[in-house]
Amino acid sequence: MAPLRATLATDLDGTLVDHADSDGGRTALQTLFAALSSSSSSGASRAVTVIYNTGRSPTLYADLAREVSLPPPDVLICSVGTEVLRQGKDIDETWEAHLDEGGWDAQLIRTLVETHAPSATPQQASEQRKHKLSWKLYVESEANALADAVPSWARVIFSTGEDLDVVPSRAGKGNALAFVLREVGADASTTLCCGDSGNDMLMLGLPDVRGCVVGNAAAELVSWFQALDDDARQRVFYDPSLRGATAILAAMKAFELLLT
Repeated sequence: MAPLRATLATDLDGTLVDHADSDGGRTALQTLFAALSSSSSSGASRAVTVIYNTGRSPTLYADLAREVSLPPPDVLICSVGTEVLRQGKDIDETWEAHLDEGGWDAQLIRTLVETHAPSATPQQASEQRKHKLSWKLYVESEANALADAVPSWARVIFSTGEDLDVVPSRAGKGNALAFVLREVGADASTTLCCGDSGNDMLMLGLPDVRGCVVGNAAAELVSWFQALDDDARQRVFYDPSLRGATAILAAMKAFELLLT
């Protein structure tokens, strides 16, 4: 089968789904997927491989998919790059084994959080996963202290000024997406990665991919974009006036990733 022309890898909350929009981002979402479908010249339903790369667990992803009628992705990456599901439902056991081989001790992480980030409070039970532990934390200095304290096999991700995730160092949105792109045979140069917060930097920073920082992005991600050198900026679309799925569609067009 001939490879699909492009790959869209996108975060969900605040990126593909703009909750602050008047209709929760539904109209912009429908417009984007209509364009993805109309770009197909082969009779397929769409000419773009779609990958959702979200911090949500599969449980909370399912809630959002029902709420805004999300079209199903080709691949779903959940829980900050710790779970990969083919066709949005079948767990990729190769990825799980890869994370296990790198080392992981959830109880040690909990102890380190209690010591170095004492004001952190656990997120809901559905967000505590085999390879991801999550808290709400509003003190950045505590997140920094925790990052200095964890072993080399763990990664601390602090985003939006309140979300603290600890995952294996082999995980994260960037590493998980790189794995998926290899598995599906996607070309990085025709892959658009889209995000709105700090935990999206790892996928936006993958070699050779194109990027989209939505106009409603958190200050931390806008600062990341502004710090890029001139060459790197040419590979990232950012228009402060375009939010959510509207920005994604504009980026797809800007990088000529649609057939029409």
